[in-house]
Amino acid sequence: MKTLAIISTFVLLVFGSLSMAQPYQIFLDLAILNLNAQYFPLGNLDFANTGSSQNYFNIQIRNDESISFNMKLRMQIRYNTDIIATGISNEFVLPPNGVTYLLTSQQLAQGVAMVDGQPIQLGDYDVDFGAVQNLQNQALQTGVAPAGTYEFILTAVDPNNQQIIIATDPIGGNNILTITNPTYIELLFPGNSVSDPSIMEINTTTPYAQWQTDVQPGINPVTGEPYADYDIFFYQKFPGDVSVQDVLNHPPVLQVEGYPDNFLQYPPSSVGGPGFLTVRPLEAGNTYYWFVRSNIPGPTGNSTIESDVFRFKIADLAQASTNAQQILAILQQLLGTNYAQVLTTLTVQGFDPNGTISLDGQSGDINTLLDVANKVASGQLSIEDVQVY
Repeated sequence: MKTLAIISTFVLLVFGSLSMAQPYQIFLDLAILNLNAQYFPLGNLDFANTGSSQNYFNIQIRNDESISFNMKLRMQIRYNTDIIATGISNEFVLPPNGVTYLLTSQQLAQGVAMVDGQPIQLGDYDVDFGAVQNLQNQALQTGVAPAGTYEFILTAVDPNNQQIIIATDPIGGNNILTITNPTYIELLFPGNSVSDPSIMEINTTTPYAQWQTDVQPGINPVTGEPYADYDIFFYQKFPGDVSVQDVLNHPPVLQVEGYPDNFLQYPPSSVGGPGFLTVRPLEAGNTYYWFVRSNIPGPTGNSTIESDVFRFKIADLAQASTNAQQILAILQQLLGTNYAQVLTTLTVQGFDPNGTISLDGQSGDINTLLDVANKVASGQLSIEDVQVY
């Protein structure tokens, strides 16, 4: 999984003699508004051209000295090791009043940011897509900034755009984004895709659901919030339903919003808690459809990606329970102590045998499995490995 770290470096800048012996106290800091953002639309990079971008960062600037300074703001974007964009503001005077001025990215793009009544706009904006091979093609194909390291460098310069005195960013931790550009959610179980003509049967009304994804996992250490979350939907299929959309048009039997993990035991243990909008028990003999949606945060809003729709049928539990117990007993005999943990792990996760057995590509039943177990016991066959799919 490729990741994109967008690092905005914002610095404490001063103006003095070329020897830089005496730095002045000018406070300059930029804060990203959504530290959980995982994608970065190209429109946000165009911070000074069209003036139509939404707000994705704030700048604070303050002069704590007793004299004023004429200056410009300069922003550069470094992609990996190459500068790909530069914007320079108009000249303005930063007064010595100790007042903190708040400027937003949207205001700077539209030319309505104000410092002591003076409008400020980032102009002379230039994007050099030729600095990096295939950068423009990658960006145009997806509409978002491609994977890599982006460093946003904000500085204050003298009116001639020459002298810069740099110190460290006075506020740490508010200018780092980890961007993953996630693209998929793949359901694992229960069930199989609705595009598959066969319907998988399971032998429990409390299935264990799981999916895999390239959505950034875990908790953002700065915000303490998940990088992304999931909405989960289960629907019951009724006899009159012909299409998948027919099924999804019914009220869901399970609807969860803002769920933080990529697995769920049905019914959820926190039924009635935040995010659980609908929960009804699953019933034997019924067929159910389900899918997962993820809300992917960006710098100015969310985007969503959805999984395929899976379906499964809950078998007649009376007969299924009998068959499952018989198959489990045979598997315990067949696997022995060497592979007992495999069977234990599956049963703990809620898996039960459904009676569907295949041997060398041919369908079989419990007697087929029993015949294999007897041959293993008599030494005619041996188990070399066990794999779970």
